[in-house]
Amino acid sequence: MLGVLNFVHASFYMLGVYAGQALAAYGGFWFALIVAPLLVGTAGALFERLLLRRVHGRGALAELLLTFGAAIVMGEGVKLIWGLGPLPAAITSLLDGPLFTLFDAKFSRYRAFMMLVADASAYHRDAQP
Repeated sequence: MLGVLNFVHASFYMLGVYAGQALAAYGGFWFALIVAPLLVGTAGALFERLLLRRVHGRGALAELLLTFGAAIVMGEGVKLIWGLGPLPAAITSLLDGPLFTLFDAKFSRYRAFMMLVADASAYHRDAQP
């Protein structure tokens, strides 16, 4: 969208998930759902403003090196902070349990919620000029 070769997008998503898990342990699911995207979005905006804009004029190779390096640093930072093992992720009671059952298959409320969030995100992305 900005004409930038950017390999760090997935690392920001990863950081958002881990930040959300940590915030959920502190303040609950809904708190994490609101605060984690704001924190990671701010970090992404600062990355773009302070680093990516500086190398944009130097071409694709400089952008590739910066974003690839940042992805490695973020990945290693997550490993240092949260470790390599699985982390518990509690689901709020509002989203726990089946939304409906069709024959013997249960469709969870959490999965429906995540589909709505993904759909809203895709709609927002496609609606921008």
